[in-house]
Amino acid sequence: HVLPAARRIIRDLGQRYGVQAWRSPKVLSTLSPHFTWTDLLAKWSGEDPMLAPHFLLSLHQWGDRLLDDQRLQAVLSKPGTVTELVVHPGYAPDPDLPLPDQLLPEHRQAEVDFITGPAFRHWLEELGVVLIGFGDLVYVHG
Repeated sequence: HVLPAARRIIRDLGQRYGVQAWRSPKVLSTLSPHFTWTDLLAKWSGEDPMLAPHFLLSLHQWGDRLLDDQRLQAVLSKPGTVTELVVHPGYAPDPDLPLPDQLLPEHRQAEVDFITGPAFRHWLEELGVVLIGFGDLVYVHG
């Protein structure tokens, strides 16, 4: 969903099959503890025929540190901002991924425990963030 060539193909297929929303190429890695190649692609700002969240926030990069990061809170609490929260609840290792790219089962469980815990709910409430399903993106943008 991030690479421009793949994005064009996905956009064309989405339009053909009536898909109204897709993932954003703007990954909040610029605010993460790590600088990644996706920071370069985060500069992308084209008009799309399909809806997308403004940002992706990958929880495994943050863990509970996101509760205290003022930069992240400023981005997420900006009115009208839609951010896709990426969580990896599955427990089966993916043999097609190289080991450094795999999220271990205990890390996946830690993500689930974190987002279902009271600290995360309180943080969302403090920021005024509302959780929606990806299918509701049409109503948020429309």
